[in-house]
Amino acid sequence: MCAVAVATLSGPRDDVAHGRRGDGAVQARDILQSCIAWLDSKVYNNGMGKLLYRECPQCGTSFTTYPSVNQKFCSKACSDQAVTWPLRYCVTCKRQLSIHCMGDLCRSCRGKARAVLAEATCLQCKRTFATRAWRKAQGKAKFCSRPCVNEYQKTLTGTQSFRWNGGKDRRRGVGWKIARQWALVRANERCEHCGKPRQPHDLGIHHIKPYQFCKTDAEANSPGNLIALCRSCHSKVHRLGEVIHSENGRFTKGKREYRGKLPIQK
Repeated sequence: MCAVAVATLSGPRDDVAHGRRGDGAVQARDILQSCIAWLDSKVYNNGMGKLLYRECPQCGTSFTTYPSVNQKFCSKACSDQAVTWPLRYCVTCKRQLSIHCMGDLCRSCRGKARAVLAEATCLQCKRTFATRAWRKAQGKAKFCSRPCVNEYQKTLTGTQSFRWNGGKDRRRGVGWKIARQWALVRANERCEHCGKPRQPHDLGIHHIKPYQFCKTDAEANSPGNLIALCRSCHSKVHRLGEVIHSENGRFTKGKREYRGKLPIQK
């Protein structure tokens, strides 16, 4: 490189001395072009690893890149121009859309469309109110204010709730209170399964055959279908799925007999 630079600088001076300045300038230009070509054809180290010179196939511009990057184009614009994308146009103004646009409207028309107002009816107070047209099209314009939303949510109970799953029947039929008191007196402050002494408020009256599977209230609340259990034994029936048979009053491990069946409608 130094020898080439010296030859480049000394060439024109000798030519001037001999009266051939034009030929020396041409030689210096040729030497400079050969040096640039030599640099373009070599790989040199700039302290950050090996850097390569490449030519963009789209615009023909030379650029530098690293071998691990495997860059083919000089910029994102040249890369987008090289890839053939289908032409799309705005449905409103018929302007050509960018390849990065995800919708059918340009930015200007999209902003105007979001500002268009439309009338909607509140589900709670039945009044008409102004809202964005796109919210009405997507079904989001249902209420005129937050108080109407709160009042409407109060009505979503029971069968009106979207989380309704059939519910639980807390009713135990005619004569349930008398039958329950009679079962507590029969238990004599003891669990009828494990025999441990318990206070009346710690005993629960369990239906051996679930109430919802009994045809009548008399069958459900009969003395043979009721048994007084402590909290531990009662949880084994409902939580662990153990069954009590009315013949011997003992537990049987396994799935409950009535699990997964439909209740009887009374």
